[in-house]
Amino acid sequence: SAQSTFLQPVQVMGTSENTLNLIATENERFLISGATGLTIEDTFKVSFFAICLDQQANLLWEYYFPPVDLNTINYTGFYNGILEVSDGYLFVGHFSDLQSTDKDLFLVKIDKETGEEIWIKEYNTLREEVARSIIQTSDGSLLVTGETRNGIDLTDFDNVDIFLMKTDAGGNIIWKQTYDSGELLQDRGFQVLDTSDGGYALACGIKPIDFGGSSEGYLIKVDGLGNKEWEFHHKPEGWSPVVRSRASLNFSLAGNLLFLSQFE
Repeated sequence: SAQSTFLQPVQVMGTSENTLNLIATENERFLISGATGLTIEDTFKVSFFAICLDQQANLLWEYYFPPVDLNTINYTGFYNGILEVSDGYLFVGHFSDLQSTDKDLFLVKIDKETGEEIWIKEYNTLREEVARSIIQTSDGSLLVTGETRNGIDLTDFDNVDIFLMKTDAGGNIIWKQTYDSGELLQDRGFQVLDTSDGGYALACGIKPIDFGGSSEGYLIKVDGLGNKEWEFHHKPEGWSPVVRSRASLNFSLAGNLLFLSQFE
């Protein structure tokens, strides 16, 4: 049957909207998350937002999470930052302090039908921690991956490492691990999958801090407690000039890991 194509403008409260995540839900709706500028009590603030649309892109509900502190903005996770679970929608985001490099991760759960907040978890840390992807594992737990500057070597101030955090279904931390490619580089986790052996695989990227070299793909396999079992580097050999890399992960029909590192 023929498929219909349409273009529908969607209005979000505020100005300077930045939309970073879009998924189709099981009941044929669309979820969008991002950040928007709101004026609250004569003060301009950058707020996290999530909206739900029907098949014709009509607004069903909208949710906004503005910052409390004037010097903070609330932003969204940017890669796979939305997750549908049986009893709600989960969104990852972070608070960003405008007066420092500090960024704190948050996780919010929203009711599917009403758009009302069910709960929100804030993971306040000493330094930057930004999520890029969230999944639900086979045991019902949640896995969040991204980048962190907590508990790592900061000999070079711009160094960041990959983190993987496991929580229960309510967002309470079970464990958290960090991973370093072995040098003072910007290591970022983009995607995580749970594997048939009870462990997890992470699709990551490595970027030189001085921006003078090429990025590379980085695949990490860990056990059920997040302990690293093996790693694989995909370097852009033969590419010129300098290239950037974006990694993604999936399974083949035979159950093998398919690791894609796209150079551009």
